[in-house]
Amino acid sequence: MEFAIRQIDEFGRISLPAKWRRDLFSDTRTVLLIRREDSIVLKPVREVDLTRYFDSLDLGVDEIEDWREFERKIHARERD
Repeated sequence: MEFAIRQIDEFGRISLPAKWRRDLFSDTRTVLLIRREDSIVLKPVREVDLTRYFDSLDLGVDEIEDWREFERKIHARERD
């Protein structure tokens, strides 16, 4: 664990140590701020290629024997 003490300037800015920025935020400038009771957590936000997950989910549609009955049940749930 590392720690640093910094001042908040008149505009509410805090400077992070350069090594921390290089280690944690070198590939992004977007940061997620999470407020937890009496603390703030900074997390880097990186772009994720969601297309790599498109065919990875098995919905089990091969198990459906009567597709029309399945659709009827789904639409009945939507009306409820």
